[in-house]
Amino acid sequence: MAEELLEYKKHSGVILNHNFPFRIWTLMAIACVVSPAATFQAETNADEEKLTTAEENWVYGTKSPSQRVKAFLKVADNKVEQVKRDVRSETSPDIGIHFRGYSTAIEGAWMAISWGRARGTDMSESARAIRRTTRRHAEVLQKLEPTIADSQRQALDQILNDVLRIDHLESNSLYAQR
Repeated sequence: MAEELLEYKKHSGVILNHNFPFRIWTLMAIACVVSPAATFQAETNADEEKLTTAEENWVYGTKSPSQRVKAFLKVADNKVEQVKRDVRSETSPDIGIHFRGYSTAIEGAWMAISWGRARGTDMSESARAIRRTTRRHAEVLQKLEPTIADSQRQALDQILNDVLRIDHLESNSLYAQR
């Protein structure tokens, strides 16, 4: 039997390598060490853009696409208002922590528009509401720039860049085409 297997491997082009099991175990060990670090990083980035459980429950408790758009926009408004309060009070050096989930909220609003369109609902007013809201958020954050503490500047710049990127995508109708 062993001779038949060896003969098969010769003819099939498979080269026997006695170090093969060692190499497999080495690769598996490396994968076990590297994989948790990569998984942790991916989970950390995903957690930064998640809505809170209360926000998710409230938003997904809505019954119609237009209500869901309004709910997602309210979540986004609340996040911008909290950043505004943090900047004015200068109590929190990490103002970005309250902004987490903003992109998810705006994306959720656009997904609600897709849901409405799939149901045959005219969602044009909701789409305009999303655009108005992100533009207003960009204006609010830009007005905060001159008054911000140095410790908060980098976080506000990142937040403003995120809002401007979303507004730019909307202006080019990348979201609206979904």
